[in-house]
Amino acid sequence: MPDGQERTWRAAELNCDWILDAVILMFTAISKDKWRLILWSISDISGRGSGPFVDASWYHAILLLVALILGSVFTLNLLVALFVESYTKEMIQVRQHINDTPKCLQIK
Repeated sequence: MPDGQERTWRAAELNCDWILDAVILMFTAISKDKWRLILWSISDISGRGSGPFVDASWYHAILLLVALILGSVFTLNLLVALFVESYTKEMIQVRQHINDTPKCLQIK
């Protein structure tokens, strides 16, 4: 180094250097926790053996945005399905309870 100091490269807190780290990164992004930080760090990836530089891989950022949108839609559909299933089970139990009560106690 020109100034005589030794410099070392440190990976970001959330990175894709290993498959488990990549899965955790995608889960974190899809849950919309730190997704902006992840978006900016992913768009600065420049390749193996070199440090990041601004907007080096914009296509990775687009891929992350697509994953965020699809993950959000999937999560929303899953949540709606759980509500519908719960409501259906409850309605079946209510109908069975109504059918089990004696006719003299039913309110018309």
